[in-house]
Amino acid sequence: MSLLVRMRKQRAIYWSQLSVDAFGARTYEAPIEVVVRWDDKSSQYVNKDNEQVASRATVYVGQDMKAGDMLLLGILEADSSDLLDSSIVPTPDDPKEAGAWEIQSFAKIPNLRASEFLRICYL
Repeated sequence: MSLLVRMRKQRAIYWSQLSVDAFGARTYEAPIEVVVRWDDKSSQYVNKDNEQVASRATVYVGQDMKAGDMLLLGILEADSSDLLDSSIVPTPDDPKEAGAWEIQSFAKIPNLRASEFLRICYL
C-alpha cells in the first residue's frame, strides 16, 4: 500500500455538482462517503484566473473531483461502533445546510512513474 493511500484515514461526505440553473441554484448528486486526509490549515493556491488565493482547508482525496463540488468532514451513517462519534452528520439535500465547504480548486499530481496521483482539493 502506497503512502498516498495510507495517509487518508479520515472520512468525509462528498456531493458532486450536477448543474447550475439560470438563477444560480445548484443541484447535486446523492452524497457519498469518501476516505480523505483533511488538513484545516490555510494555504495558497492559484485559481483558474491565475490569481493567488488563500484556502481554508486542504483535503487529499482518492478520486477526481471538481470545483463547485462540496465536501464535509464526517460520516454518512452510524454503525454500532460509531454511535458515540460526534462527527456523524445528518445529510440534507442541500449540502450547505449540513455545513459543507465548496471545493474552490482541484489539483492532480502524478508520481515519478505516473502510476499514482496525489489529488488535492482546496476549500
